[in-house]
Amino acid sequence: MGKQPPRRTARHGQGVPPTRWLCVAGAARYAPALRHRPYLWLRHYFVSSRDSRMTANGIIDGARAQAPLRERTQVVVIGSGAGGANVALRLVEQGIRVILLELGDQYRPEDFSQEPAAATTMLWREFGMRMASGDTHFPVPGANALGGSTVINAGICFRPPEHMVRLWHDEHGAAWATADRLNPVVDWVWETMAVRPVPEPFLGNHNLAARDAFAAMGWQYGVIDRNAPGCVGCGVCYFGCPSGGKRSVDKAQIPAAIELGLRVITRARCDRVLVDGGRATGVEGVLLDRSGRNRRTTFHIDADAIVASCGGIDTPILLQESGLANIDDGVGAQFHVHPGTGCVAILPDRETEIWRGVPQGIYSDQFVEDGYLFESSNLPASAFFTLGVRAGENPDKWMKLYRHIALAGGMIRDESPATVTRDALGKSSVKMHFTDRDLRKAVEAMRNVGRAYFAIGASAVLPSIAGVGLLRSPQELDRALARVRSAADLDLYGSHPQSTVPFHHDPKRAPLRPDFALHRYPNVFVADASVFPVALGVNPQITIMALGRIAGDYVAAAL
Repeated sequence: MGKQPPRRTARHGQGVPPTRWLCVAGAARYAPALRHRPYLWLRHYFVSSRDSRMTANGIIDGARAQAPLRERTQVVVIGSGAGGANVALRLVEQGIRVILLELGDQYRPEDFSQEPAAATTMLWREFGMRMASGDTHFPVPGANALGGSTVINAGICFRPPEHMVRLWHDEHGAAWATADRLNPVVDWVWETMAVRPVPEPFLGNHNLAARDAFAAMGWQYGVIDRNAPGCVGCGVCYFGCPSGGKRSVDKAQIPAAIELGLRVITRARCDRVLVDGGRATGVEGVLLDRSGRNRRTTFHIDADAIVASCGGIDTPILLQESGLANIDDGVGAQFHVHPGTGCVAILPDRETEIWRGVPQGIYSDQFVEDGYLFESSNLPASAFFTLGVRAGENPDKWMKLYRHIALAGGMIRDESPATVTRDALGKSSVKMHFTDRDLRKAVEAMRNVGRAYFAIGASAVLPSIAGVGLLRSPQELDRALARVRSAADLDLYGSHPQSTVPFHHDPKRAPLRPDFALHRYPNVFVADASVFPVALGVNPQITIMALGRIAGDYVAAAL
């Protein structure tokens, strides 16, 4: 055996959160695959644990504030996710004074719950109840935590698609969208986030089933790259990583920026960007209590530049509420979200145990040119139970199938018109109307993935069609899909809010300049998925991080 790691805790895991020990113990089932590196998973656990223990230095806990807060800085960054954290880090690297505002709280791995209801209430925007409506209704995620959606995503990493980069450069005037300028930044992000393919021992049988299904159809496929160097296959990424194995920005960029002087204020709800004489002068808002529902006091921060990095829904709403722009100006007028649709497969000859392994481990880009990307996924028991109830299945018999299921879906590069505003109750309002073209993408994605699962022996599939039960042959699947007439017939899920403050060199075409500043307000910048001119078509976190660093350079040059 190799050299043992130094002892870090007392015996029997004293001082180690129980949820972490459950996940680390779960890795023991993969011990044969790690026999040549027997302490690898322990090293990952201890390193992740240490990294997650961010000091309180530089962080103001807004939930404890007693008196109104008044500050002066050079740049305020609103939102601490993939974009905001990277803007902030790039700025403090250049010696610029920055305050980072986050609506949510700072969490450590031991704070996370693996119960879906508790986790979504604690970590998700609008307590997990944010929805898109219009032709249909479907959930749209977003995080309420330091680190933003990198805390609750599955850690999936793709580089910016080359055809998108060419589009940004050739049609939208982005001088930075070249291989020489963009690729080194993406490489830096890739290494900083410790992105690697999922090791096969942690894929889990449900992901391997998707791999076999894609291979049976002769499709291109691959193992997903993830920013989770310490992953032990808990499968609960969407509820916060309880092992500390995922490298979200609250463990990487934000601690690094704090070391360089970044100041962070949590539980800070920014209500308005202040403007005087055609330039932003600062921000104001309220500091909330621990629940995120009740006001404790107010804050006012004067600054030379403002960066909105609140995400594809909250950024346009902030700009609208601040009077900086509206729907007619293109802010919130072009919402995209990568709607997801797919099939649950029943594989009676496979013990898939969908709860084991990483949530999403295999992709197929066979149909990217047709407008959708396949990714495997897991499914919580509670969600599977709900599907059975809706399909009219006997609950006892249905739940016995749970250890034999697999799931893969098509992530649609949507083109449908959609808008984002705030409703009369103060909540986000997302209105989406599916085009026939996007509806065809959804139908074809279900048809193809269903056939792929039948090709490896599925006894039945359950597609994302409202009111449809188990379908036991490709022919039954085709007949069910032929009855789909509108998005209201589908059970959809929205993954990545984006494109609500797009950039273009022509102010008549888009509200944002290619240097990430508003055309009308040159010291107000946007750095999140809002800036994409069209739907990206792949999981966007790496692209957002890279563009955040590039935006940081433009903000610095404008001071």
